[in-house]
This record gives sequence, structure tokens and C-alpha cells, in this order.
Amino acid sequence: MRLLTFLLIFSLLHPYTLLDKVCLSIDGEPILYRELKLLKYFTQIEDIKDLKERFIRDYLLFKFLKERGVGLPEEVVKNSLRLLNLEGFKREGFSKGEVRKLLKIELYANLLSREFLKESLKREGLLKYERLREVLIQTPQFKRRVLVKKGELLKELDEVVWSLKVGQEKILKLRGKTYRVKVLGERLKVDERSKELIEERLRELVKNLRSKSIVVFFKKCDKI
Repeated sequence: MRLLTFLLIFSLLHPYTLLDKVCLSIDGEPILYRELKLLKYFTQIEDIKDLKERFIRDYLLFKFLKERGVGLPEEVVKNSLRLLNLEGFKREGFSKGEVRKLLKIELYANLLSREFLKESLKREGLLKYERLREVLIQTPQFKRRVLVKKGELLKELDEVVWSLKVGQEKILKLRGKTYRVKVLGERLKVDERSKELIEERLRELVKNLRSKSIVVFFKKCDKI
């Protein structure tokens, strides 16, 4: 119904151009040629089939998360916009508003979706973490700040790093060199198996959303 209403209004306002504008619809929501063209510029995806599937995937994830009340902090959007070359988009004919709209969809689909699934796994008790330590290692020849997990450094250095408390430091001699080691901080990071599980859940979610959605393609957009 939403698509039919849109088509009717658009046809009245812009006769003769409608079929060139709507490329597909997702659950009744019309997706315009211009939106796919912007995504192409944004992602550098050249294959039209892959481009359409990427848009469908991202839009369905965006819609799914919005319906569940997942919010996107305005500061995240602003910071992400600053990282983009808006002048480049402008030269291609896209407004800041259009870029902002697509950026929000991309952030929902590729950032918040994983955070949502991470929280879900945490509630199920399936999320595992590994401890990392931020360490300052200094010798007369060099000074390095590194983030390490247990077992990554030379055995003697590793034992010192994990025996100290955050903020503590120690000087030791190792293989003829003097090392100054200071533990600057500690953080938890999702382990590799949990990351894989998040990606598995994401693929399952996309597959489920896609199977329940109604997507209509229009042949006029076989080339972007």
C-alpha cells in the first residue's frame, strides 16, 4: 500500500520520470535510483546485483534495529560525517542530507547490528573476553607503547607485565639489556571465537529478515 501511494503521488508530481526513479521496493518502501547510486559511490561496489543486495541487507538491518528501539547517538553520526569527503559527494551531486541518511543506515547495519548481537550473546552467557594490557616498554634504544594479551611477549617480560598492577612499573635486565616496564591500563576485548559467533548470528539474522521481506525489482535499474 505504501509503495502504491508513493507511486501515485510521485506520478502526479513528476509524470514521465517515475519508472526511471524507482529501482526496487523493500516491504513497500520505494528505493530510488539515486539512493543506489549514492551507495555505489559510498562502498565502491560496481556489480549492480551485489549493490542491490547490499542495500537490501543494510536497509532490513536498519529497519529491524529501529523497530526494537535501538538508538544511534548524534555524536557518532557527526564524528562519522567528519571522516567523509563531503566535497567529493557534493561534486557527484549528492547533498549532505542524502549522505547523512545513508550513513545512518550504514552505521545501524554494520556497527549497531553487531553491538545488538553482542549484547544478546552476553545475556545468553555465550560472550567470552580476553584481557589485554596497555604497556610502556622502554630501553636506552627505544620506547614503545603496546597492547598485549598474556603470552605475547618474551616469557620474562610477560611474567613482569602480568604480575604488576595497573600504574606500577619495574626495571629488569634481560639478555644484556635494561628494560623499564610500566602497566598503563587494562581492558577486555571480545575473543576471536565470540567474534565469529557474532558474525554467524548476523548472517542468520540477515537470512531470516530477507526470507520474510517482500522485495520488488524494476528492470529500469539494471545499470547504475
